[in-house]
Amino acid sequence: MARKAPARRYDKLRKRLRDEEERLERLRAEAPALAEEHKGVAFSTHSAEEAWGTYEREQGLALTERLVGLLAEVRQALEKFGRGTYGTCDSCGNEVPFPRLEARPQASLCLVCQASKERANRS
Repeated sequence: MARKAPARRYDKLRKRLRDEEERLERLRAEAPALAEEHKGVAFSTHSAEEAWGTYEREQGLALTERLVGLLAEVRQALEKFGRGTYGTCDSCGNEVPFPRLEARPQASLCLVCQASKERANRS
């Protein structure tokens, strides 16, 4: 069962999440410009330059995907504040330990459920 998050206990974490959301938005906005810088490299006549350009574009796409994923995690955590469920595990409903939230404010699973998820993903 989801419990209401004590507002004051999590105030600093909410601020960190909002700051992180802004930072990730800026990085996501800059990502296309960074990829564009290397766009012309793929049309080089030298195969090593072409390979490097392709590699850099792929890395840029992977970075953009990772930024979008992190941004979604942060926004989900901020939404949980609005619902009063921040600090509760999305899987079992138990409290996520405060030290875990301090280390990763967007954590949505307690350590037991996170470990189970990781084991299942490896299978």
